[in-house]
Amino acid sequence: MGYDCCVPLREILRTPYFLIQLDEPAQLVRLQRTSEPFPSLDAAQRGWLDVIDACDRAGRRGRCFLGDMRQGPARNDPAFEQIVLPLIPHVHRGFVRNAVLVKMAVGALQIKRHAKSDGIERLITSSEEEALSYLRDGKS
Repeated sequence: MGYDCCVPLREILRTPYFLIQLDEPAQLVRLQRTSEPFPSLDAAQRGWLDVIDACDRAGRRGRCFLGDMRQGPARNDPAFEQIVLPLIPHVHRGFVRNAVLVKMAVGALQIKRHAKSDGIERLITSSEEEALSYLRDGKS
């Protein structure tokens, strides 16, 4: 699975909160969380439901998923987690491999906690190179 920087990515979803692109040659769905905070819990729920729908449209079978959360605003209040936690497994399910990019250790801890509760294996790292290598290895 090669990652060619010169092949244009196909945009699947663009909202104030997320950008999802499909890298066809690499069979990779790339999610990028923007720095725009959710204005409400309803917006957070709708935003993640849009992500799930976009991943479904892109296709999961035979593809890997890279979630880049490095620009996303940190948020872990109980009301937010109650809305988001049940949705996250639906983002990751069905992909060959999942990797999540985080900026800080606290983000990694939060995602590791989510992963432990949903049982879906994912690499959590601050290194895009490490994430891409992990995803590439899963395709061979």
